[in-house]
Amino acid sequence: MNNSGPLSGVTKAEKDKEKGEDGDAAKERNRLIKKCQRQCAFYIIQVTTQIVAALLCVALLCWCIFQSLRSVNFLGVSDVPPGLVHYEPL
Repeated sequence: MNNSGPLSGVTKAEKDKEKGEDGDAAKERNRLIKKCQRQCAFYIIQVTTQIVAALLCVALLCWCIFQSLRSVNFLGVSDVPPGLVHYEPL
């Protein structure tokens, strides 16, 4: 009994040739998929960073506006808690 060759009549060289052609196409497809995934990840990180930066800027702007309103006691927003009365000496 000789187990050195295939029983189906297809040689190893023919299998390697078919596999090589399909393998090259599969490698190219996998390379393009990985490239697309990297680009998508980059865009997601970029957009997320911009959103976080925008929210931080809006929060800082709101804090500045609130602090300026407290300093001029506009619309009853002040440094002094409600009910606290300051008496000036006579």
